[in-house]
Amino acid sequence: MNLPKFTIASSCCAALILLVACDALPMLAPPTPFPTSTPFALGAPTPAASKCAPHTVQPLKPSNLIAEMIMAEGAGANGEPINRTGEFLGRETIHAIVGIKNAPANTRLRAIFYALDAGDATQCNVKLGETEQTASGTRYLDFALAPASGKPWLLGKYRVEIFVNGNLDHIANFVVVTQKQVH
Repeated sequence: MNLPKFTIASSCCAALILLVACDALPMLAPPTPFPTSTPFALGAPTPAASKCAPHTVQPLKPSNLIAEMIMAEGAGANGEPINRTGEFLGRETIHAIVGIKNAPANTRLRAIFYALDAGDATQCNVKLGETEQTASGTRYLDFALAPASGKPWLLGKYRVEIFVNGNLDHIANFVVVTQKQVH
């Protein structure tokens, strides 16, 4: 056995063990995973940033009179949705469009809009407004809510609840963002 090579090899091993034990030599760490996308849009708070308690909702009682509920940027002449979206800018009017099907005469539909977690938690589960319409047949109804003059919506998470004859029938969540994502 060659003593000088053995001495050098054992000295190197001892030095390496000493460096690792003293954290003088960084260990190879697993690679940092790529960031994953969140279910929230640009400009909206992330779940970790929320300081709001969850909004409690009564159980749904579907009437089978609502064929669809669509969040949109606008409504056409017959109430049909224009530019479906779940993201709104602060100065945009929010349209919750409800398509009813074979609704009997005098069916009451009511929309209640809430800020769930908006403006750095300054608006937690706050009712923003409500509107009611009486309708029948098969058609679209536009429930719209505009921001107050000079007061845009705060960035964050929102919800609209649709009631049919006093019973909660449908819910839609949406966000207010600084910039809409291109889809």
